Amino acid sequence: MSSTPPSTSATAPLQATIAVEPRSAVGSALLSETRDAVSVSQNRSPDGTCRSTATVCTDETCEPLYVEQQTPNTCVCSVLDAFDCVYSIDAVEHGNLVVTVTLEDRHQLSALIERLTDSGASVTLRHLTTFSDDSTTTTTELETSTITAKQWEAIELAVELDYYEQPRGVTLAELADRLEISVSAVSQRLTAVESTVIPALVDQS
Repeated sequence: MSSTPPSTSATAPLQATIAVEPRSAVGSALLSETRDAVSVSQNRSPDGTCRSTATVCTDETCEPLYVEQQTPNTCVCSVLDAFDCVYSIDAVEHGNLVVTVTLEDRHQLSALIERLTDSGASVTLRHLTTFSDDSTTTTTELETSTITAKQWEAIELAVELDYYEQPRGVTLAELADRLEISVSAVSQRLTAVESTVIPALVDQS
């Protein structure tokens, strides 16, 4: 993306593309009917009725699909609606809802991923774009399709607790204690994110 979307927020927004695989088909009306679709449009009314339109393509034909279904409060749209964000469901890929969401900052993104995970969904962060406060400044885009929700949780906590500051605000062992995992596990998660993000930043410099 080459321009910044309009915003009245005091801080620059953050846009992410995530792949969400609900615990079961009841987590999405659309997924109850198909595992792959494009041109998705979806809304959920206050009474919990979810209405979706999409195009389902096979090797030979493409057919329109309309789905109307009562969904629980743990469905993906319900979780997204609870956040102060703008989102769209762009596609369905192999049983995953591909969602683009614009939020205020990385803390809100982390909270959203945590809420989706708590609902039983599997979440993968595919793409991350940060916008500058100055609309004339080029945006920074990072391809994050290999970063898992657990890796994102680890890097989020590391930044929050100043792990990357000099001197460090927290040790690796303290991060492991907070995440309730081993030191080697948190080290592996941080390394996985660093190996994705740092080369991307260098390439854009």
